[in-house]
Amino acid sequence: MGTVPSDLKQNHLFMKSKDLFPLSLKHLTNIQDLNRWTMEEFVEQMRNDNSDVCQELVKSGLLTPKQMCHAALHYELGKNREGKTIFWMIDEHHHTRDGMVGDTWASVLLKERGLLDKEYYPLHCLFGLHLIRAVGGTVCVVESVRSCIVLSERFPKYIWMATGYLANLNERLFLPLKGQHIVCFPATDPTGDTYLLWLSVVSEAQKYGIDITVSRFLEDRATPEQKAREIDIVDFLFPNSYNP
Repeated sequence: MGTVPSDLKQNHLFMKSKDLFPLSLKHLTNIQDLNRWTMEEFVEQMRNDNSDVCQELVKSGLLTPKQMCHAALHYELGKNREGKTIFWMIDEHHHTRDGMVGDTWASVLLKERGLLDKEYYPLHCLFGLHLIRAVGGTVCVVESVRSCIVLSERFPKYIWMATGYLANLNERLFLPLKGQHIVCFPATDPTGDTYLLWLSVVSEAQKYGIDITVSRFLEDRATPEQKAREIDIVDFLFPNSYNP
């Protein structure tokens, strides 16, 4: 990674791994307060632009160090003790609902550490939803949080959000975006099932008066070989970039 700008260092936005689990959390003895504030505390304490996915995006050439630093700050990315990127899901009220860490959720890991009530089940939202306050044009939605980060820097004219997982896709995710113009970019597959699933969910969202459409960009342009690999829009636009 490139050098972190001095103004970011002064604001203590980039923390060392030893600071990830602050002692200040110990005073939160009330379990209700713990559930409400634990993730908010971790977002602030774990901000970082040098985690595994961040390093990979720079190594691949998809983003420059400066772009990665900006995106990490923009989306409030975190880093855990093992160096994995934490993609916090922050809602339109700037409340942290959950976070994606590798193939699991931050809430699951925090429950295992006894920092969240085991009966606490967060209601997930779109990754990047907290940016809704800055929306003045089109909101673009993809599945992959990694792709969302890349596209936000490559096409900054739009506000980019992500569902995180295909299983996380439902019409409720789009309700906070009512009043915005939304375009969804599904990944592709040999059968077109992914596109049809997005189309079905978006059709339900439209019943709530939401201005939302599904792009056929990949369905119409991807080759059979690309569809067999189930590529997404970043894979299509930047095919020569390293993608593990």
